[in-house]
Amino acid sequence: MIALVKYTHGVGKIELRDVPEPTVRDAEVKIAIKAVGICGTDIHHYDDEYPSDPPVILGHECAGQVVEVGADVTEVKVGDRVTAMPFVVTCGHCRYCREGELGLCPERVAFGSFLDGAFAPYLVVPASVVHRLPDNVDFDIGALTEPLTNGIKATYEVTTIQAGEVVLVTGPGPIGMLTGLLAKAQDTTVIMVGTSADSQRLELAQTLGIDYTLQVDTDDVALAVKELTEGAGVDVLFECSGA
Repeated sequence: MIALVKYTHGVGKIELRDVPEPTVRDAEVKIAIKAVGICGTDIHHYDDEYPSDPPVILGHECAGQVVEVGADVTEVKVGDRVTAMPFVVTCGHCRYCREGELGLCPERVAFGSFLDGAFAPYLVVPASVVHRLPDNVDFDIGALTEPLTNGIKATYEVTTIQAGEVVLVTGPGPIGMLTGLLAKAQDTTVIMVGTSADSQRLELAQTLGIDYTLQVDTDDVALAVKELTEGAGVDVLFECSGA
């Protein structure tokens, strides 16, 4: 099968390669990939800024259909439409694992970085990280599940947002956009901040329902926020630019 492979360390060092189709072990699931997103992590792998273990197939924001299950798998069946959590290996005993914060486990191993990922026709992962997609969620939207969980974590678990509050989101990329929309869904007023290079994204944000957008290099953000909130300022700020 043809897959996008980071074949060695160094800037670039990524190419389409013919690789063996993965096989399934007893506790694993084989997924035919139908949609996959390009994450900032994949760009960092291209620039050789993030740790990886090449040769490795990149890609971790995915959705697809189960085509094979191992002998011990009962959670899903062939034909199920699914997505998968990238962290397929964790220690299971550290503070974060005990609290269910698997993405913070210092020994976590993710597909798309250290194990073969989803920029390929097929992905094999443990059944424990596979989740069914609801019938009303198509594969393209299903591939947004993993980035969406960042916003859910931020807006529904880490913070307590009250209806009527004012929320500021910096960074109108996919994570910021999803976070802003999740905050908006909680009956808040949302201000999204980017740069002039983000003008198209900021226009999209308004189309999707974000209340106000500002550009840090052309607008006086502090003054604008003061005016929009009648001097009160914002109640919650989410930093999603990564800068």
